[in-house]
Amino acid sequence: MTTSSNKQTFPVTTRAPAIVIGIQNWFQEVLSNSSKVQQWSANELDDKLHHLSHWSNFNAQGWRNFVNNTIAKLDPPMSSTKNFTFFELGVGVGAFSRRLLLQYPYAKGVGTDIVTSAVLIARTILPPDRMKLYTVTNNDYSMIDNNTIDHIIASGVICYFPSLDSIENLMKELVRIAKPGASMCFTMIPFDAYGKVSCNIIISPSFWSENRIRSLGIRVTSIQNMSEWNLPHSHHRYSVNLRKDIIT
Repeated sequence: MTTSSNKQTFPVTTRAPAIVIGIQNWFQEVLSNSSKVQQWSANELDDKLHHLSHWSNFNAQGWRNFVNNTIAKLDPPMSSTKNFTFFELGVGVGAFSRRLLLQYPYAKGVGTDIVTSAVLIARTILPPDRMKLYTVTNNDYSMIDNNTIDHIIASGVICYFPSLDSIENLMKELVRIAKPGASMCFTMIPFDAYGKVSCNIIISPSFWSENRIRSLGIRVTSIQNMSEWNLPHSHHRYSVNLRKDIIT
């Protein structure tokens, strides 16, 4: 589905309430020591880094394909010739952000995660002059200024939030940090009929077009059945792309 952004005036200055989400034990169990990862070659990082974030069915090329499919429908897209800033929610060990920094030479990023040991690994392999990384508590993004982010990415994250209300509060905060016209993408959301799988909640595709979400100043630009990607992990799930309204 495709919709167009509507211009309107609204304030984006207040921060949303804190959100508490749980750490998945299976995620922490596969983490390596950060000093060990620091010794990996570029080829080893291509082959193994994403496995630490439990994307275990991907080889190096499959992981590149997953990243590229994730960002393919961003509206506006990422630029290969202009500076831009992206925010990765749930940056983990930095595998997704690493691919973006390699593919987009003018990109700079901000990443957050609730797992300290994962962020420590990300800090060993991502360039500090291009990537700022933070361990967050209760999803506190106060370190990011209003209207500063061009693109927001979250892969396999939001279905682990505790409720739809908590996602609405998250969206308020993401709208705060996003520039007018910024694009957002959320992936790995199970379709209703598939159930929760390992997630905490079911997020119907229709949720993104509900009045409470639209009233925040964001619009759906596309919803895609991830089975079309023909990649591991992607079946029975969808991705949603959003765009923040342009403030007049």
